[in-house]
Amino acid sequence: MASAGGTRTPAATRSTSGWRSSRIRRSASTPRPLRGTGRPTHILLSGATGFLGAFLTRRLIDVTDAELLCPVRADDADDGTVLLHYRIRH
Repeated sequence: MASAGGTRTPAATRSTSGWRSSRIRRSASTPRPLRGTGRPTHILLSGATGFLGAFLTRRLIDVTDAELLCPVRADDADDGTVLLHYRIRH
């Protein structure tokens, strides 16, 4: 934000006087539990070969019998499978 002298005012010191306050109803911000959903039979996990995704994939394999769908960028399905297996083991 530029001041009257043309210099920029750091974001941490900008005035908030022009901001409008808004209230969020508690019911709109508090999630409600889903009923009757049971255990998932299919789980789509993007990022399965990434740092966190590899840990999540390994954990899901250990704790669920759901089918895991893990899109992977690779030249073909075989290369994708090899990459995914490598990432969840290392």
